[in-house]
Amino acid sequence: MKHRKLMNRTLLAMLCAHGLTSAIMDPFDEDLMAVAKTCDIMMNNKLYADDYLKV
Repeated sequence: MKHRKLMNRTLLAMLCAHGLTSAIMDPFDEDLMAVAKTCDIMMNNKLYADDYLKV
């Protein structure tokens, strides 16, 4: 697929909004990992927001 990475990031954000708590994903896709960390913080899944600074 031509835009697979964009689709993966968008789907991850949508699923997080609906309660996704874990996913099998590409850890080498830095943007995807940034989406995952941002979702955790926005959904209040992290106790501290310092993880966002590591993104």
